[in-house]
Amino acid sequence: MRREYLQFVESLSCEVKVCSTIEEALVQCVVSLPNILILDDSFSVYEVSVLVRVFQEKKDWQTVSMFVVGNVEKHLFPKETVFVQSIHELVNSLKDVFDTLYS
Repeated sequence: MRREYLQFVESLSCEVKVCSTIEEALVQCVVSLPNILILDDSFSVYEVSVLVRVFQEKKDWQTVSMFVVGNVEKHLFPKETVFVQSIHELVNSLKDVFDTLYS
């Protein structure tokens, strides 16, 4: 699935980061804050709570559109978080974000 994300985002003009761990997501955001952050794995409650806490504390990070693929502790994420179960759902959700970004 990760390979499909990368192929899809190669031609985009906004910055998209695909991460399979919470640690990787935090590092990617510190290095270069993306427009879109895709998390493509299952995470522990602790990891999710750390990520959400960091995003809540850093105001500039609140502009990142976050997509979560897979089964996670959905109730721990902000209500704006998009959860997807398939590539088709992800592509449709990303299209909505791009329509908003470039309209």
